[in-house]
This record gives sequence, structure tokens and C-alpha cells, in this order.
Amino acid sequence: MPSLVVAIGPLPPPTHGFSENTKIITDRLRGRCRLRVVDTSPGSPQRSPLYYIRRIWREVRGGWELLRGVTTRERRTYLPAAGAGGLIFTVLHAGIARLAGYGIAIHHHSFAYIEDRSALMRLLVRFAGPDAVHIFLCDVMRRRFESRYGACRNGMVVSNAFYIRDNLARERTAPVPGILRLGHMSNLSYEKGLDDFLELLRALRRMKIPFRAVLAGPAATPAAGEAIAAAQRELGADLDYRGPVYGEAKTRFLGDIDVFVFPTRYKFEAQPNVVFEAFSFGVPVIAFARGCVASDLPESCGAAVPVGADFIAAASSRLAAWSADPASLAESARAARQSALGACDDSERSVEEMLARISGTRR
Repeated sequence: MPSLVVAIGPLPPPTHGFSENTKIITDRLRGRCRLRVVDTSPGSPQRSPLYYIRRIWREVRGGWELLRGVTTRERRTYLPAAGAGGLIFTVLHAGIARLAGYGIAIHHHSFAYIEDRSALMRLLVRFAGPDAVHIFLCDVMRRRFESRYGACRNGMVVSNAFYIRDNLARERTAPVPGILRLGHMSNLSYEKGLDDFLELLRALRRMKIPFRAVLAGPAATPAAGEAIAAAQRELGADLDYRGPVYGEAKTRFLGDIDVFVFPTRYKFEAQPNVVFEAFSFGVPVIAFARGCVASDLPESCGAAVPVGADFIAAASSRLAAWSADPASLAESARAARQSALGACDDSERSVEEMLARISGTRR
């Protein structure tokens, strides 16, 4: 009889890398096991009393599903680990699962508890026990995690690169001679680097480097919305703000740019899907080297700017070089595409191993 897998984690909406990745993994588990998915997303990013009531209720449902499955002989649980206070629920679910005899797989999606020690993560490692499968996004993440919390004998690395396989058949529009097309996409905020992106555009204008900028995503705060409106008034036709983009609109965004700029300061940043998404379209990336970005972004594909360095100076220097030498930008675009192909092939193999471990079908 196939094993029972209880998966407890957020699903879209709201749409962000964590929830999107959880959905893809749970979708791929179907058919391998008897799957029960408990969606812990409160349904809205807006924090309110209703937000917390929904979140707590859904997390309680996760614990109930674990208890309900104790009569199944082969039982396992998949727990994507939250990065902030929500980690307490992951700890509780791991404790219930271990007491109830579940095999446990924990998927790490945050560097917050790697950059700084976390009492909750220490508890999670202890409650999950030495036989738990720990899934990391890159070798850097695994090494740094183990240096803080001890070796994971069942640890494995599975890159987010496998999520962008479908993009590899897409094409972007032809470059515009003499103009750099820059893009930034996120939940637009100071944490994700909106202010640095807009300031970079102002720096390029002062340097008289021709550009067109495409900005995509919802304004995360009223202040972000005001900053975008002010930049539109200042930059005019050189700034195209498209708002939230999903599906084909997101595909058009990636196809309409030559360089993706991602100066994220987000403390939970681990391995942003958007870096691989850009690569899959042959788009080089300039980003802060947070989380796995430093190892995922070779110099041939753009620039990983050290955290704490002057991002505007580093990015404008690289963009000036590409503007003066379009052939070097074309070579970086080819390198980005090849990097995406290689990363996809490598991650697809590790994904199959991960799914087998989660579902208990590993031979």
C-alpha cells in the first residue's frame, strides 16, 4: 500500500516563491503516495486579526491531519520550514509527527535562521530527530546550516532551478540597438531593493547611458507606491511600470528585458526563483549576493554584489561596460542561458531523489 504523506505548508495565493514552490512539490508528489495537503496560507499578505486567526486555524488543522493519520502503517510528513515566527508551528508539527511515528522531511527556504542563530530552529532539529531528511537549496546553505545546528546525516541539496524548466522553450524579444532594457520584479519594497533600482536608473541618466526600465510587481506599502509614482513622473517613458504580473504577463516581462536587477535586502532571501527565471530567458542578472545567489550567479552571467557594498556603483559600472560593448552583453546572455540549462538538468535529478525520500519510495 502506498505511504501516507501529510504535507503542511503555504500554497498560493498570496503568490511568492515559498508558496509556489510548495505547490509544485505537492503536485509532483501526487500519484507517488496517498497525499493530504494542508494549506497554511492565510490567503492574504495583509496582517490583521483575521490573518492570524486563519493562520492559527490552518496550522491546527495540520496537527489534526497528523494525528488522524496514525492508523496508517507507512506515514510521512513534508514540512516546508518558515523563516520567521511561523517556525513555531513547524516545530510543533515536527514534534507531533515524531511522537506519532512519522518519517519527517524538512525543506529549508530561508537564510534568516542561518545568518542568525535561532532557538526555534534548534528545537526543530531536536524535535525532528536524527533520521529527519533536511532539504537545502545549495551547498552553501547546507554547510552554513550544519555549522550552526550540527551535521544532518540525511541532508540533501535540491536547487530551485527545476521550477523553471518550462521557460527554456521561450524566447525574448530582440534587443533594441543602443538601449539597455533593465528589469526589476518583486513584491516592490525597500527590503526587495526598489529604492536601489530607482536610484540606479537616476545614476544611469546622469551618466547619459540610454536605457528603458520595466518594473513589475505590487507595491508592498503606500510608501513604495509613492516612490514608484514619483519615479514615473521623473523618468517618463524610460520607466514602464506594469504592476503585478503572472502567467503570460510575467513571461512577457522576462522576454522584454536585457538585464535583471535584484538588489534585495530581504533577510529571509535564500535562492530567489527569479534569478533562474531570468537565466532561462538568457537574461544576465545583477544582484546582491544574499543566500545562495553568490554561488548561483557566476561572473560570466552578471554580477553578485557583496552584501554591504555600494550596489549603485557596482551595477552602474557593469551596465556602462555592457552599454559600451553590446557583444559582451550578448555573451553574458548566452552564458546565462547555458547556466539555466545546466542547473535545470542537475536539479531535475536531485528532485526525483527528494520526492522519493519524502514519499518513502526510495529504493
